[in-house]
Amino acid sequence: MSLPGPRPAVDQPAPGQLLLSVRRACELLRLLGQSRELTVRAAATRLEVPPATAHRLLTALVHDGFAARAGDRGYHREPVPHAVPRQSDPPLESVHRALVLVAAVAAGRELSVADAAALLGTTAATAHRLLATLRVEGVVEQGHDRRYHAGAALAGPRDVELTPAALRGILIPIADDLGDRLGETVHLWLRNGPLLRLLWGLPGSTADAVAHDRWTTIPAHATASGRALLARLPNRRVDDIHVAGLPPWRATRVNSLRSLKRRLSVVRQHGFETTVEEGIQGASGAALCVCDPWGRPVAGIGVAVPSRRFSRNDLPLYREALEAASEHAEREIGAVTAGTGRAAPVMRRSADRDPLCDA
Repeated sequence: MSLPGPRPAVDQPAPGQLLLSVRRACELLRLLGQSRELTVRAAATRLEVPPATAHRLLTALVHDGFAARAGDRGYHREPVPHAVPRQSDPPLESVHRALVLVAAVAAGRELSVADAAALLGTTAATAHRLLATLRVEGVVEQGHDRRYHAGAALAGPRDVELTPAALRGILIPIADDLGDRLGETVHLWLRNGPLLRLLWGLPGSTADAVAHDRWTTIPAHATASGRALLARLPNRRVDDIHVAGLPPWRATRVNSLRSLKRRLSVVRQHGFETTVEEGIQGASGAALCVCDPWGRPVAGIGVAVPSRRFSRNDLPLYREALEAASEHAEREIGAVTAGTGRAAPVMRRSADRDPLCDA
């Protein structure tokens, strides 16, 4: 009688074990990681499913903190949460259970099937089926001790928060190049609730250049940079930020929450904002938002021009220069959050909020 061969250390799931909804959720997480903003229609096309199915999957990811709304119609990926609590009535029960396991292994835990069953409050068979599906998708891996740990598909940008000092190190050289290209004053802004705070200002090279450091706090709704930052948030976040109403300001066409949301809708369509003597008397300009790898707004970068020299004919020049600066900044921030950038030592783990906002 021949002896049986050694028992394999890694379970080989049968095709019938795999959960289709969990596999689709894993693929959706990959798509979200590759796109700054993913719409339901785009998700449905990529997954080859009806839009209603894509919407349910996205809703499940938002429910457990793995994704968030971006603007009015899109979604972006969020860093893996430290834990997913058991919640009643999740949109998709199997996806919710799988995400609980994903959060656990992402936090460094190694799970046996029994551990996973205890964590989920399910049978061992259910836990094994979930783990087998996640392993096929590369989200978890199984060691020779038959325990599951985080897989290669979870590798990516770390959940970090850029400090103002780190952002200055990244953005000031880029803003300096932008100022050299345009010869005008450049401002870098951070949002704090409904207000903008000046991160850095670089004076223009002309004799009549806009002051670079006179204004350190301005209502976000009254500026191009502020509206560019707010436009990256869904309207419900805009409502929360302005629950006490819009801060008063001297002269702005945006004077109510309703008019602000109408304006943000336009900014979302064009990805670019302008201002004419709203935030700063005698100054006009244009601005864009700089985002982190998850599509969350990090900083506003704007060019300020004396109003008597500001011409709509120059907007294509300003837009081209600002887009190049924003793309450069986002590449640098992406390198830092991946652990290869020069500013990494001055980062800290992120709280559950927008980076650098609402401090």
